[in-house]
Amino acid sequence: MKTLFTMLLLSVCMLGNAQTKIKFSYYSVETLDAIGATQEQKDKIAVIRVENETKIRAVKNDATLNEEQKKAAYADIYKAGGTRYFEVLSKEQKQNLNAYIAKLKSENK
Repeated sequence: MKTLFTMLLLSVCMLGNAQTKIKFSYYSVETLDAIGATQEQKDKIAVIRVENETKIRAVKNDATLNEEQKKAAYADIYKAGGTRYFEVLSKEQKQNLNAYIAKLKSENK
């Protein structure tokens, strides 16, 4: 779970090598479909994503914060968003997500 949570902090990461790159996003339709998310869950996750983006934008535009403070704020936002994201998913969907990520990684070897 800790590794999965760390990966969520990145929100969007690149998996692959120079020949094949697969873009991965916890919030993508492909990911949510792959783990069997319901429409209600997709809607809740979309709200989380928009709220995170709004908070990130506010921090980015806050001239009173230095870079270190901004990094800390970003980390807090991603951590809280990640917690909320995983609260929406069932235990089975969390397992499906781990399997989906492992599959993407193995396809890039």
